[in-house]
This record gives sequence, structure tokens and C-alpha cells, in this order.
Amino acid sequence: MNILTGSQIREADFRTMNYEPVSSICLMERAASGIADAVRNEADIRSETGLAVPDNTAVVVFCGKGNNAGDGYAVARLLSDCTDMSVVRVFPENEMTPECRENFRRLPSSVRILSLDDSYSECKQAKKNLFLIDALSGTGIKGRPRGAVSVAVKAINAVRQSCSRAVTISVDLPSGLPSEPYEDIDLEYDAVQADITLTIEFPKLSLLYPSTGRYAGKVKVIPIGLDRNFINNNASGFEWTDNGMLAAIMPERNEFGHKGDFGHLLVVAGSETMMGAAILCTAGALRSGCGLVTAHIPYCERQAMYAANPSAMTSPDRGKCFSEIPRDMGKYSAVTAGPGLGRAPETVRALKELMSASDKMVLDADALNIISDNPDLFSLIPSGSILTPHIGELKRLLKAFYGLGKEEEAWKSEKDKTEKAKGLASALKSAVIVKGAHTMVCCPDGRVVFNMTGNPGMAKGGSGDILSGLAGGLLARGIGTADAAILGVWLHGRAGDKAAAKFGYEAMNSSDILPEINF
Repeated sequence: MNILTGSQIREADFRTMNYEPVSSICLMERAASGIADAVRNEADIRSETGLAVPDNTAVVVFCGKGNNAGDGYAVARLLSDCTDMSVVRVFPENEMTPECRENFRRLPSSVRILSLDDSYSECKQAKKNLFLIDALSGTGIKGRPRGAVSVAVKAINAVRQSCSRAVTISVDLPSGLPSEPYEDIDLEYDAVQADITLTIEFPKLSLLYPSTGRYAGKVKVIPIGLDRNFINNNASGFEWTDNGMLAAIMPERNEFGHKGDFGHLLVVAGSETMMGAAILCTAGALRSGCGLVTAHIPYCERQAMYAANPSAMTSPDRGKCFSEIPRDMGKYSAVTAGPGLGRAPETVRALKELMSASDKMVLDADALNIISDNPDLFSLIPSGSILTPHIGELKRLLKAFYGLGKEEEAWKSEKDKTEKAKGLASALKSAVIVKGAHTMVCCPDGRVVFNMTGNPGMAKGGSGDILSGLAGGLLARGIGTADAAILGVWLHGRAGDKAAAKFGYEAMNSSDILPEINF
């Protein structure tokens, strides 16, 4: 689905109210209902099921004066019958928007109204599990927080930092962030540090980029039924992976097909001391639904591959690293190259020969580093390929591609980074997967698609090797470049989420991802 920018968000609200039709206050009630349900899930509050109200939980909602605050007051009302509820009223009634004022007046008498001056001490003295709901400001705010909002942001952060029982939940955006993070990437924001952000209808760009997304915590999308036709027909150039997008690109498997119908991937990976990368990459390919997978590896390391991945075939290289390409390249429908290759001179020569002999490729790890060291190789990248850099590899690639000096920055802002990565994808007629939280896929047609699966536990060696094999297998099956990149990233992240549910972020490792990959 499209990600709308600030002015488009306001227009989507307007269109929904006028064409559904629905009043602004009712649209706010939809948002509040979804947010309240999400808070109940996080706080394990279940009054509607008849369970006892937990006496060890308190909720404090910090409300500004706009429609985001109106959501907050409505959430307080919806939760007031099932928990110890307080509201911090940052502004007087006469400064509130009409909808915000209406929801403030609807608060039941059981909700305590705190002043901003009293909020910090009240929260600090709470002897309960504390949920702080940030409803101070939303997408319409420009610039840094000022006045009472700035004081409230500092109060929320101070309580969160000093109280181990406190969890901060932001409504739509952590207050203090812009909806689009186009400022300098090193800018420190005066923003709420959220543990969870419940964003309305679709994620905002600030929640997805590293420089601003670090304030958001875990992002969860709350659908409220905004005009889908307007959203679909007003492209901003940015999208996110929702169920509708994935359903459209998920491959079908012919009941009467055979292994030759589902592609043949060549994995070129590994060296004498880096066979783990080759094994994980090949295993990722075997989870892609690809009909055949062949691993081109040093002959001396073949037994390790046989033991780990008996379903894969091998193509032996006589060297201790990648030094020669297979004889019959015509039988492979795609190639994944890079994990664990190293950068020996013979490997550089062999990679150049491989790129010249391949129709489409996934290039990862040392393949990307070799290209950055030898910019003339950019011209050999086949159209329809996929590049999978992590942030360090992306910096080296962009500096090499754009001819930047050694001391020059690869990019100056999130916008600049995105535009340069898009330019690289367009010039190469390939997809560029920028790995990280909410992995960004820059498509050959100029679209930028953010992924909504994955977690910090995947930041372990080998995770990227699995992705390059998985994406390569999808490409070998005949799935289009952009779709293979988008689907591969989503499947990889979802598998990581399942692994994290079993082992936790710290204990999980890359091999735990493999058995969780499924369609």
C-alpha cells in the first residue's frame, strides 16, 4: 500500500469524511477503538471478557490540543472501565480543536485529570506497571516541540528512563518527529522515545528510516478505514508491504509441474575459511521453492556442503576460493554470488567472468565489495539483478558509483540516501535492497518499498547470506526483479520474527531463521 506524506494524509481524512461519509468525531472514535484494543493487548487488560481488572497496572495519557490529542482522550474513555486511568491535560479547553474538546468533555468522572506540573511526580510515585500514552502531537506538527509540548515530551522520557515498569506508547508518531525525516541525518530530535508506536492506517516515513525510526520502538499499524481508492491512487513513490501487496506477488505452484519448471539457481559463495556463509546462502535458496540449486564452492570444502544441504548439487572449484566459473552457465536461470567469497585477485577475475556470463544475479557481501573496489564492474551487472547491501556496503557502493572522494560523505540526509539508492537501481535496471530495520527495497521503476517484518535479533552474522540465497531462488523461479526482492525480504523477516518468538532476540542466531521460512 502507498505511504502518504503529510498533506496527502490530511486529504485522505477529508476524502473519507466526505465520500463515506463519516464525521470527524466518528473517524476519531475508530482510531481510538483500534488504539485502545492494542493497548489492552499490551497491558493484558481484558474487561470486555469479564476477567478481573488488573490491580497492578496504571495508564496515563498525555494529551495535547489537536486531533491526535482527541484520539488520546477517547482512548482514556474507552479504557477507563478496566484500569487505573489518568489524563495529563497539557492545554486548556479553549485551545483545543472542536473534536479534541468534545472527547475531553466525554471523559467519565473516574478518570483523574492531572496537570502537566504534577504529572512527573505522580508517575514517579506509581507503584504499578505504568503505560504512558503519548497523544501530544501528530503528523501536522512542524519543527521542534515548543512550550508545554516540549515540557511534556521531557516528562514522558524522564519517567520512562527512571521507571523500569514504564512502557511508552505513541499514537501515530512519537511526538516531536516530523512525518517525513528530511532533515540532516545527525540531527537529534526533541521527541518522545517510544517503546511502541501505534500508527494510523499506514506507517509514516519517519517511523521507517534509521535516524527517526529509532524513536518509534515497535511499529504497529492500526487500520481505521480511510478511503482506500484515494490512498491507492495517490502515489508518493513510497510503499509498505501489506497483505494485499504480498497476495498479488505470491507465486503459485502448478500441481503438474516438475523440478525443471521452477528454475535452477547457481550459488557462488564460500572460501576455505568462510564456508558457513556458503552453507547458509544455499540453505536459503533451498527454501525458495526453486527447482534446483547448485553450489559452486571450493572442492576441498564439498563434504561440509553435502552434510549441511544434501538437497543441493555442487559445482567444484579447484581453488581454495572462487577462481573459476562453471563450464555450462547456460543451464542456470539465475546466480547468487558473494557470501564468503573473499577478495583474492583470482576471485576478482572470476567474478568479472561470472558477471559477463550471467543473465540475472543477486549480488551480496564480497561481490558488492569487489564491485566497489572496481567501479568498472558496474557496467557488467545484468539488468534485472538484485543488490543486497547492508548500510556499510551501501556507503561504499554509492561512493564508487557516484565517484565521491574518500573523505566525502556517501549521503547527507535520509532523503539524499534514498535518492542515491534509487538512482543506482534505476541506472542498473535492478533492485537495491538496503538491509536493516524496515529494509528498504529500491525498485527499478523508482518505487521505494519498506518491509514491515523482522526484528533486532536478526542482526547476526549469516542472516544476510540466507536472504541472498532466498532472493536468488525466487529470481531463478522467474519471479520479477522487484517482486522477488520484496517477497524475499518479507519472507526472511517473517521467519526471523518466528525464530525470535522461540529463542528471543539475544539467543536466536541466523540458522534459526531457516526452518521458519514458509509461504
